[in-house]
Amino acid sequence: MSPTRPVLVLALALLLGGCGDSSNSHPSVNATRGQYLVEAVLACGDCHTTPQANGLPSFNPSDFLAGGREFDAQVGAASFKFYSRNLTSDKENGLGSWTDDQIKRAITTGVDDQNGALFPIMPYWAFGNIGADDLSAIVKYLRTLPPNANAVPDNTFNLTSPAKIIDASSVPHTSLPASDPLFASAERGRYIAGLMGACISCHTPTKTLDEPVDLTRAFAGGQLFPLGPVTTVSANLTPDATGLLGWSAGEVIATIQKNQERGVGRPLCPPMPAGPNRDGDMTPGDLVDVANYITTLLPIAHGPFGCTDAGVPYGLDGAF
Repeated sequence: MSPTRPVLVLALALLLGGCGDSSNSHPSVNATRGQYLVEAVLACGDCHTTPQANGLPSFNPSDFLAGGREFDAQVGAASFKFYSRNLTSDKENGLGSWTDDQIKRAITTGVDDQNGALFPIMPYWAFGNIGADDLSAIVKYLRTLPPNANAVPDNTFNLTSPAKIIDASSVPHTSLPASDPLFASAERGRYIAGLMGACISCHTPTKTLDEPVDLTRAFAGGQLFPLGPVTTVSANLTPDATGLLGWSAGEVIATIQKNQERGVGRPLCPPMPAGPNRDGDMTPGDLVDVANYITTLLPIAHGPFGCTDAGVPYGLDGAF
């Protein structure tokens, strides 16, 4: 695979999978909307579900969102382990004893039910801009999850305070003029990809624990993802020669739906949650909006990044 060929990579993001101002939120506040956001848009299952041997999350309904995925993170010179939390309705090990407000606070501010700070592997710093209706819908859906008593290990490091929430005004708008017929669609895509954190949380260079991403290079890729024996790097999503220059909105949509590299047909670099049961299940309208936004960002030269078929990264040549 040529290192000049960009590859879409999305984080777990986690993971996967943030949100936007309430003026852009969906008017329907129900568990169905919440399920769609959790499963298809934010791909929460990629981080909050114990993985299979191949690294993909278990698609067994009884395992879904029961937590336990292990993450390694470097803090200074030391390495620590963090574990995704159990989001099911189990009262002892999940969210069953949490109030709705406590769940919302954890998602949007990184503070748990014991007033502890969540490590920013959880992209609450992106989710902090979620629309009020969408946030309520997510909580309604989480309440429907059957209890799973999966006990998640404690993290080996704890922060004293959570990371800062992304300033919504720092998330770039489409470069299209307001008079363009695609402007409204692209701005809706900004809510999903940027304010909601579906793309920006993984496809933006990392910065510090306090400010996890460098918003001056939003969507420019270069974020590292240690995946056991290999490390992959998120791609530059801006329309630069080091990113998605020349990509059409249709090609972006097909890439997300099929989890296949444009023109080659190989699976995208992990941990991009594309394809069925993940981001590939976004509605056609949402996919169009995201694609119209991504393809009309201002270009940023950074990379190119990607990986070989073995998952070995390229583009690590001091471009960070």
